Order: sequence, then structure tokens, then C-alpha cells
Amino acid sequence: MGKVLIITGGNKGIGQGICEAYKNNGYQVFSISRSQLLADSSQNVNYIQFDLQQTKDVTAVLEEILMGLPKREMDSITLINNAATTGPIRRFEETSSADIEKVISLNVVAPLMLTSGFIQYTKGWNCRRHIINISSGAAINPLAGISTYCVSKAAIDMLTKSIALEQAGNSGNFKIISVYPGLVDTDMQRDIRTSNSTHFPEVKTFREFKRNGDLAGKYDVGNEIYHIDHNVLVTNGSILDLDVYRYSTQKLHAVPSIT
Repeated sequence: MGKVLIITGGNKGIGQGICEAYKNNGYQVFSISRSQLLADSSQNVNYIQFDLQQTKDVTAVLEEILMGLPKREMDSITLINNAATTGPIRRFEETSSADIEKVISLNVVAPLMLTSGFIQYTKGWNCRRHIINISSGAAINPLAGISTYCVSKAAIDMLTKSIALEQAGNSGNFKIISVYPGLVDTDMQRDIRTSNSTHFPEVKTFREFKRNGDLAGKYDVGNEIYHIDHNVLVTNGSILDLDVYRYSTQKLHAVPSIT
């Protein structure tokens, strides 16, 4: 068990694509999510059913995974904070306090706690230690109708930059980055397309993305995120837009960060 991935929301969408990419490259995968895949855990993928909105127990779930790992035999361990929700798609003043709390718990509080626990528990491990936060262009491009989601992704980017700054002088084997995966054919995109223009004014544009074939496949995106994780040119604290990264590595042979 020299290489390990711990991911939230690996049961569907982008997370499922990421799990497949890491599994195919020899990683032992631990996926934490509220719902399970129809298939049971395979030889290299362990599905852990847990509701990440129950934030008081998040760190304990992570620690149970880490305690079972042979740290002296580890070559690489990556935590990917992927699980997220838009919450109900509607104007902010029409969003209930309970729904706001659910979005922030899953999209912000759980990643904060997992990141803290991961850094604390793996401190002193000699292996490569990486954290990837799956963010969104909504962090810097606001969209009416999913305000809480936009706020949550902006918070994730600041988490990435702040932790990178804190850890900069501690160990050369640690790195944390954010990735904007772009337009991907997932359930979240489907939910946005089925909303109405009163609640989500850009719905027509998102429907056109689907009709025009502009949505990337989850497995393609999963493979790209795997390669980003293993690209030594990607620096600690980078905020990467996958569309820009894809073009730059093909044409410019460089890795531009948004910040």
C-alpha cells in the first residue's frame, strides 16, 4: 500500500472519474460519501458511507483511515476534497437557513476539518503529501441562483492559499492546490439545466452547453486531475483552471495559476 487516495464524494460525477484514474494507476482508494455506488468496494477502492454534513464526526472518519495505513511504507498520499452541493437553486433571500447551513457544512466545514486533520496526522510522514481542493469558476465568477455555492468555493480557494502559506517552510513533500474542473457532465449540471430562469437566469446558457457538446466527461477530467497531482511544475498554493491548464500544457508547456 505505497500510494493512497482519500477522496470525498467518489461515488459519482467528477469524484467517480478521479477514483477510476487513481485506481488504474496503482493507488489504494478510500472514498467517503453519503451514498454508495451500486457495486461494493473492489480490491483497490474502499467506499465509506458517511454523511459529511455531520461535521462533528468528520475528523474521526479520516483518522480511522489514516490509522490503518503503514506510514513507513507510504510513497504518496493525496486528499481530495471533492464532495459539494449547490443547494436549492433559487434567490438567496428565498433560501432557508437550514439549506445555507447544509451547503456550508458540506462545501466548507468538512474540507476545513479534513484538511486540518490530514496535515496534523501525517505530519512527519516522509512520503509525498498532497491536498487537492475541487473548486469552481463560481469562486470568482458569481452566478445568481447559487450564491451560497459561489461563496463556498471562494472560501475553498482562500483555504488553499492560506494553508499553502502556512506550510511553505515546513516540508518539501507537502502541497495543496485548488482545481476548477470546468464544465463536466454531472448530476450538478443536470440540476442546473432543469432549473428555471426565475431562479437561475443563466439556465439557457447552461442548456446550450449540453446541446453543443461542451461538457467534458467525468473520466477524462479524473485523468487530468491525476496528472495535475503528479506534475512537479504545479506549485504549492496554485489555483488551476482545468481549461487553461489543458491548453497551456499542450501549447505552452507551462502551468499557469489563476493567482
